[in-house]
Amino acid sequence: MARKKVTAPAASAPVAATPTAPTTVRAAIYPDSAKIRVLRKDNPKRAGSAAYDLFTAYAKSPTVGDYVKNVATMARRPKAARAALAWDVKHGFISVE
Repeated sequence: MARKKVTAPAASAPVAATPTAPTTVRAAIYPDSAKIRVLRKDNPKRAGSAAYDLFTAYAKSPTVGDYVKNVATMARRPKAARAALAWDVKHGFISVE
């Protein structure tokens, strides 16, 4: 039986995003100006893990934007910071107002 040749669809030109448009769903939920409040006195993450380091960054970061910048200085991706933020809010470790 002969195989059909599969061709890729023609690439369209990328759509330019506006500077104020959120790049992710998490960015829309937690804007950079939102304030972070830590609800746990102790760090609930395993000591020595990357998650532990991300959680300690909350203490140095009064806003979501500051938190993302602090995490970026720790050689981690901003998307990872926003994912950790969303996870910690969902599990009641922090609140974002």
